[in-house]
Amino acid sequence: MQPKILLILLNVFSLSVAAQQQIGNFMAYGPETKYLSGFNYRVYQSKTGYLWICTMNGVVRFDGKRYKNFFSDYLNPDSPTDNIAADITEDKNGHLWIAGFAKGVARYDQHTGKFKKYPVLSNDNNPVYGINKIVSDAQQNLWFGTAGRGLAQYDFVKDTFSFFYPEPGDCKDGTVRGYNYINDIIPDPHNKNLLWIASFHGLFLFDKEQKKFTRFPCLDPIAAKDILVSDIEVQPNGALWIGTWGNGMKCFDTRSRKFLLKPIPSFAEVVFDIKLINDSTLYTACLSKGLFAYNINNNTATDITPVDNAALALSKRTDIQKISLTAGGGIFASGQFYVYQQHPFYVRLKKNISFNANDDIREEISCIVWDEQNKKYWMGSHEGIYAMDEHLGKPEKYKLKKGAFPANYIINMALDARGNVWATSFEDGLRKYDAAKNSFIHPGIHMSLPDSVLKKIRKINTDSAGNLWMYGNETIYYAAIDQNNLKTFQVRWNSDYKGIRKIKGAELLVSPAGEAWLLTQQGIFILNKNGFVKHIYKTGNTKNDLAQQMVMVGAFSEKYKAFWFSSGDGLQVMNYETHTILANHTIADGLPSMILRGIVIDSFNRVWVASTAGLGYFDPTKKIWQTFNRFDGLESDFLDAGIFITKNNMLAIPQQDGFSFYKPADILIAGDTPYLRITSILINNQAYTDTIMPEFVKRIALPYNKNNIIIEYAAMDWVYPAKTNYRYRIEGIAGQDTWMPNEEARLNLAGLQPGKYTLHMRALGTGGVWSNEIILPIVIHPPFWRSVWFIALMILIVFFAAWKILQYRIAQVKKLQHMRNSISRNLHDDIGASLSNIGILNELAKRNVSSNAGKATEYLNRAAEDIQHISENLGDIVWNINPLFDNINDLLIRMKRYAADMAEGKNINCVFEIAEDADINLPMDKRRDFYLLYKEAINNMVKHSAAKNAFIKITVAASRLYLLIKDDGKGFDENLKKDGNGLSNMRQRAHQLSGKLLIDSSPGNGTHFQFNMPV
Repeated sequence: MQPKILLILLNVFSLSVAAQQQIGNFMAYGPETKYLSGFNYRVYQSKTGYLWICTMNGVVRFDGKRYKNFFSDYLNPDSPTDNIAADITEDKNGHLWIAGFAKGVARYDQHTGKFKKYPVLSNDNNPVYGINKIVSDAQQNLWFGTAGRGLAQYDFVKDTFSFFYPEPGDCKDGTVRGYNYINDIIPDPHNKNLLWIASFHGLFLFDKEQKKFTRFPCLDPIAAKDILVSDIEVQPNGALWIGTWGNGMKCFDTRSRKFLLKPIPSFAEVVFDIKLINDSTLYTACLSKGLFAYNINNNTATDITPVDNAALALSKRTDIQKISLTAGGGIFASGQFYVYQQHPFYVRLKKNISFNANDDIREEISCIVWDEQNKKYWMGSHEGIYAMDEHLGKPEKYKLKKGAFPANYIINMALDARGNVWATSFEDGLRKYDAAKNSFIHPGIHMSLPDSVLKKIRKINTDSAGNLWMYGNETIYYAAIDQNNLKTFQVRWNSDYKGIRKIKGAELLVSPAGEAWLLTQQGIFILNKNGFVKHIYKTGNTKNDLAQQMVMVGAFSEKYKAFWFSSGDGLQVMNYETHTILANHTIADGLPSMILRGIVIDSFNRVWVASTAGLGYFDPTKKIWQTFNRFDGLESDFLDAGIFITKNNMLAIPQQDGFSFYKPADILIAGDTPYLRITSILINNQAYTDTIMPEFVKRIALPYNKNNIIIEYAAMDWVYPAKTNYRYRIEGIAGQDTWMPNEEARLNLAGLQPGKYTLHMRALGTGGVWSNEIILPIVIHPPFWRSVWFIALMILIVFFAAWKILQYRIAQVKKLQHMRNSISRNLHDDIGASLSNIGILNELAKRNVSSNAGKATEYLNRAAEDIQHISENLGDIVWNINPLFDNINDLLIRMKRYAADMAEGKNINCVFEIAEDADINLPMDKRRDFYLLYKEAINNMVKHSAAKNAFIKITVAASRLYLLIKDDGKGFDENLKKDGNGLSNMRQRAHQLSGKLLIDSSPGNGTHFQFNMPV
């Protein structure tokens, strides 16, 4: 296989991200990615935003959507050096350096996608060249911890390495394990010229200016031998934490340069990697012992190893190898099969109000209201009423009365204008809180309704003025608290309503306009202080209809005059003044689920919904839905108990044995703006070849036969990559010029017609923030025969050809006219003159026939000659214009016959040599002029030469016609001879025929007549 093909394979080995797995407080990525298996090591976030994962399968790049594998192939020079990648870092030029476990390092140019290999950093006889660590220090120098070659520094100018040996007297080529082995490098927090070095033989300090090592022995107190230091981590206060192989973790003071005798718990013998998480916590990777969090302040270690996953169900071996801290992705713990990720966002909705068994509170929290006057929260549940102070302390329980469960099943609670707390239960109906008795009692004289009615009150709510609305037994009551006035209204049905007129499943809400809205299975009933307003129940298939008559939950937004409600078929929005439907929201719009169990509106008019697929959030200003689920800390995505919002803007989300209780702003932690990039471009299923990576391509221009384009793009979201939403639109393609979802972030533009297109791409991150927009012009050039220049050229050629044809036609018309004129002139000048002459001769003959018979006979003979001449000329004209005689053979026959007849009349012996079967056609005008020139020459010979012999030769050669006429006559002196009309006519005709005429003659030597012309 050729390297070029391998490069293509290298660049297309990618896999879309599978759904995140949640294991405890971690997200897990593993075998489903195809490349994360066996052992995984360092995770690094480059400045370009990608995550790079060191594995035993090379380096795996994660772009937020897909994984891409860079592996070593000895046939491909443009690949890493080693398939076991131990470490990775980025230099000052933006290049990545990848450490190989046994084959040196490779430098990767993130702009061009090219590798440069350094299989060995120094020349020795040991082909195994391991690199354990790469560090870029404060001065942006690059340092390499090698396996047996000491400390190496890279020279950016010379592209070479310098070496420094902590154990200069021992082996320097890696053939003796342990000597000059460097496992970790840490810059000193207070002196930029110092590096702390972890080695097989303890701890070293390297002075970069003096190029000198100082050793601090780390001895095993029992075996009295050097302890292998596997990893080190330093705190800003100078405490250096040391992970060892076999002796747990130790601490060293970088200021006093002494080991501290701190009794660190022996949580693991092998501490392979250490990372400082915050001021008080160290995470330690302990291989088969797992992952521990060490609290520096209280000197305790907690096992936080993710629970056994499916791949290791029969094994307790999690094998945490490395811990990595990233700017965007949080903490990564790399182990066998899986890379585990931990981030604060993963627990932001974790239950913070918990009930223990003694609280006797079941999970069904029915309502929560805020008591501003007493600074406490009142909570209704299936087990009674509880109060909790503003600091969210332990709930205090209030029972309505002792007895059976239904009496304590609280349905609804409300606070009126005077601060009175009201509650309803299934058995006792309406109750009011009595502060003196510290219990909920019968309203008594405060509510002028009989007990039979009070017991049927199920739903209560208050308007903005604090007046109380109540519902029970298909009756609505309005209590004006300050006026101590009570009104009663019967629910009225629309006259057109055809269903069963019995209300089921009522929910009572009060709109910002002060109207009571009763949500039922038979639609919505609206009343105000004066009575019945409207019954809304009509369903249908238009956007202005109710999805169903059964309206389950709803909430009002005063700012937008909107009522948000659900009937179990998505979410609808109605103008609560005009009662017209404003919008419909479904899963296609981003709604978590079509089944909603609760809707609330916060103080910023943002919408929160409890669904069977998690917590939904909608910001009307951004028109964006977000979903929060178990990945954000919820115990379950199925929110069946609804959600609640208090007047002091606290959002309550019921969970098992407690609930999450947060200000919405604490949930809506906006992440960084997602950075969107093009990650792959394929043209006709081949990688797009350019000198730069696809993400840097700003324009694509292709020929017409390379019009199948596949583009993959991804946004850099490392926290919730599966939640990122992608959009695209294409200018130039009908129907695709508006924003459309593209969850796979992959566009297949097949069979693009020649033209100009503009592709727009963007992504919506989990923080509700849009990414940058990618704008990619695409030009498909037409084939040359459809290009503008070619079409213009063809038009010019057509016009030119038409013009030439027109010119030709005009020339032919002129030629025909010329021929007509010539024939007319010949007929007029020659034949007409001859006929006139014949007429005169006949008249003369008549006059002399009686007086002079001889003279009359002479006149008649002369007339006869003129008649013969006319006959010959007419024959010539008819012959010349007949197209049947265009072939030269017919001309030659006529020429031969004419010369023979003329020569015979003068007793001249004429010899002919004429070409036979000469297949050449002569146009009429050329045939005529050539024949007349020939006749003139023959006439001159016959009349003036007095020759006895003549020789005539006509040949055709090299596309030319040759004529030779020789005689042995008296000749003439060319110097004395003046051209008569005959010679002058011959020269004129020779010129018209583009021929060459030569007459050679002298007295007594005959005449040579030569002529040739192109045919």
